[in-house]
Amino acid sequence: MQNALIFIVDNLSDVYVAMFLVRFILQWVRGSYQTVLSQFVMKVTAPLVVPARRVLPSVRGVDVPTLVLLVALECIATLLLYSIGPYPLRLDLFVGSVILRLLSLTIWIYWGALLIYVILGWVVQGYHPMADALGTLVNPLLRPARKIIPPVAGLDFSPMIVMILLYAAILALPRWPFVP
Repeated sequence: MQNALIFIVDNLSDVYVAMFLVRFILQWVRGSYQTVLSQFVMKVTAPLVVPARRVLPSVRGVDVPTLVLLVALECIATLLLYSIGPYPLRLDLFVGSVILRLLSLTIWIYWGALLIYVILGWVVQGYHPMADALGTLVNPLLRPARKIIPPVAGLDFSPMIVMILLYAAILALPRWPFVP
């Protein structure tokens, strides 16, 4: 029963925190707000971000309110997971868990965005707004890979290389203490 509850809280909190992370990344890479993905993320996160903007200003192009909310929500989720799980709450483990969970979630978001971006490239011929939004999101990762491995005969292998490296990074990360 405890493992099922940890699974549910872990995944539901990851989905919600991921919305704030995607919002932060979209603003960081200056993504388009005219896509369905961007508008969905903005609507889901607006009830917390809009009031936070009244208190916290953005600094030098960094969306501080979203970043603060992102970290605060992850701290709440991690604290909740510690309260459910069998491990005692220690400050060093708590801080490490928050950092690991945010890093892991960021990598998973980029991995999933790359996967959808590649599938859309195969399925959709021509322009598609979702492919454009995902392209803006993943191009900072693909650009260095394309310099090393340029497209060969019209085939771009850089997403595959980046996805392999991202998955290797996920495997290299230690698991947080509350996972059985």
